[in-house]
Amino acid sequence: MKRILLVDDFTDFLKILAQALERDFEVHTATGVSEAMAIIGEIEMDSICSDLEMKDGTGLDILDSLRKNHIEIPFILMSGKDDCFEIKIAKCYGAVFISKTSSDFLTQIKNNCDRSN
Repeated sequence: MKRILLVDDFTDFLKILAQALERDFEVHTATGVSEAMAIIGEIEMDSICSDLEMKDGTGLDILDSLRKNHIEIPFILMSGKDDCFEIKIAKCYGAVFISKTSSDFLTQIKNNCDRSN
């Protein structure tokens, strides 16, 4: 079963998202950038799905760190915002953007994570 790391500092949303994906993935969760980086250092992930803005940084901070360390994990950036500079940067790094307000949000996550590896 593929491993996915979900990162979001809104814990209620994180729990709901994790429950929705448990059938299809081995789900790991982090509530911020620091926790996510610690998990990535310990467990090999097949994909990462991170919120854009969190209390201790951004999803871009995670993505930038991965790419600087030549770690090519498929990366999904998610946000309620769907038109901002950060999204354009994420796409330049090869990340996929999914709007949290999209009617097929879960399907998009599953489809993009299934394409990994």
